[in-house]
Amino acid sequence: WEEHKDPSTGKVFYYNKITKETSWDKPKGAAAPAAPAAPGVGGLPPEWEEHKDPSTGKTFYYNKTTKETSWDKPAPKPALAPAIKPAPLGGLPPNWEEHKDPSTGKTFYYNKVTKETSWDKPKGASASAAPAGLPPNWEEHKDPSTGKVFYYNKITKETSWDKPKGAAAPAAPAAPGVGGLPPEWEEHKDPSTGKTFYYNKTTKETSWDKPAPKPALAPAIKPAPLGGLPPNWEEHKDPSTGKTFYYNKVTKETSWDKPKGASASAAPAGLPPNWEEHKDPSTGKVFYYNKVTKETSWDKPKGAASPAAPSPLGGLPPDWEEHKDPGSGKTFYYNKVTKETSWDKPAGAAAGGLPPNWEEHSDPSSGKNFYYNTITKETRW
Repeated sequence: WEEHKDPSTGKVFYYNKITKETSWDKPKGAAAPAAPAAPGVGGLPPEWEEHKDPSTGKTFYYNKTTKETSWDKPAPKPALAPAIKPAPLGGLPPNWEEHKDPSTGKTFYYNKVTKETSWDKPKGASASAAPAGLPPNWEEHKDPSTGKVFYYNKITKETSWDKPKGAAAPAAPAAPGVGGLPPEWEEHKDPSTGKTFYYNKTTKETSWDKPAPKPALAPAIKPAPLGGLPPNWEEHKDPSTGKTFYYNKVTKETSWDKPKGASASAAPAGLPPNWEEHKDPSTGKVFYYNKVTKETSWDKPKGAASPAAPSPLGGLPPDWEEHKDPGSGKTFYYNKVTKETSWDKPAGAAAGGLPPNWEEHSDPSSGKNFYYNTITKETRW
């Protein structure tokens, strides 16, 4: 064991250079010697062995996997479904994520199911082929250490000792409540300080400040050309049963039933170019759809003068929007292309002419000038 100081807090902690274990509490007693290989004794958790210190005759315990030693007999741990198949990026087992400690910049690993944190990179287990009779995205595997069968969902990364039922497809995830976190954000604790921080699993951004939730979006509309599916839905076959199921690549929802598209109604007069009026089939509520940008809105776009492209000085850059956090009333900013959120107002576009990617056009039906973004496909008066 060695004594160290946490550079971010100045607090003393202790580090075992053999086991890599860290502790805020000073370890008690003399260090137990490195243990020789010896057969395990009954009543101990897997990987633990009982030994005698040759110099004192005192019994101690040794973990042959982590190399940890302890004078206290370890208690058996409850059985957990093992982690399987390293993830494509970073070679991590399911449910493990790589993070950086914001206070020290040091890399650590976090299991979003067990909430365990570790400075050491966890190792993955090997997978076996999946049998028939499982719901979409589930696979059957064998734990190499015990030979016990468990189940793994390759979309949600969930593991389970119990076989999932092949009937009903999983329910769609609930939308975040008022004051909750936006999609893709997760709450974590800094292992060195215990302070809460927030992590975006898509952009890998970390923040000490709680991100504001995004405003509710109007429903996606218009079935896709192939298969008559609404936007973001895909048709797949369950390889184990051959049964067709449907997958939403944005919400990650799966369904055995084919989703229905929203029906379009005639567009009334007074809408800007490319906008149409539709009815949400689930609620009967009217919303508006732009057939060029694919944007949807509960609010009717104004047919007269809409705001021009962002002002070069002082305004917002393209694709940024200003919103209010419903939980706190605080203003935040949201980029509808990158999905980034920020409490700080982004700097405006460069001075002179139109912002990057914007073009000026003339509406052939009215002769009125409008503006078009070549990247986002957005149109504005």
